[in-house]
Amino acid sequence: MLLCAEKFIDRLKEDGMVPDVSTAKDGAILVDMKHQGKEVRCIFRGDEGEYFTIFFVYESIPAEKKNDMIVACNDINAQYKWVKAYVDSDNDLIYQVDAKLSPDTAAEEALEMVLRTVHITDEIKPRVMKAIYA
Repeated sequence: MLLCAEKFIDRLKEDGMVPDVSTAKDGAILVDMKHQGKEVRCIFRGDEGEYFTIFFVYESIPAEKKNDMIVACNDINAQYKWVKAYVDSDNDLIYQVDAKLSPDTAAEEALEMVLRTVHITDEIKPRVMKAIYA
C-alpha cells in the first residue's frame, strides 16, 4: 500500500473511524468515509501516495437551480481559496481539495484537510440550501 495512504488509514483507525479502503485500477488508494450521510472520498496517488485529493459529493442540484448553484460556487471559491466547489456533469455539488503531502506528516496533513473541508461545508450549508431551495 502507498505509504501516505497507509499512514492516513492508521490515523483514522486510531481515532476509532473505520474507512472503506480499495485500490483503483491505476493503483491509486481510495479511502471512503461518511460525514452526515454524505460520502467523502480521499484518493492517494504517486510513488508514495503523496498526491492527495478529497472529493466530497455534497448535494444533488435540480436542473433548474444549476445556474444559481454555479453562482454560489463562484462566491464560495472566492471566500475559501483552497477548497474548490463546482457542479459536475451529473448536477452534483462537489467540494474538491488537491494537495501534495509530505510522507513524514501525511496522516496529520490529510486529516487536517478532511476536517477543514467538512467544517467549511457545514459553515456554508445555509448558502448552498438557499441557492437550491430559494
